[in-house]
Amino acid sequence: MYSSARIDPGRVRSLFEREQAAFRKRCPQSGVLAGRAKSSQLFGVPMNWMSRWPGDHALDVEHAAGAWLTDVDGHEYMSPATTAADVDRHTGLFAELADELTRPG
Repeated sequence: MYSSARIDPGRVRSLFEREQAAFRKRCPQSGVLAGRAKSSQLFGVPMNWMSRWPGDHALDVEHAAGAWLTDVDGHEYMSPATTAADVDRHTGLFAELADELTRPG
């Protein structure tokens, strides 16, 4: 069940920073390629509105097949074209996020 508890902005910032650090560590090659892209693309991305996405850099995809993407660091992901409702139906993702964001400290 979803909670109506207040979401602490400081907690959200802390979780965001933690996830950013984990992303940088998990996807170093994407970071290298993002740095190179800055020399040839505006803000290092193919479309300038992408520069407003959260995070230091985008994920670079090396291979895609069906609903799956593989990044340049070898990690597999479900395509963003798969709807959030599809993911939640199988994983309970929304409930987990609500629990994480409303958990103290």
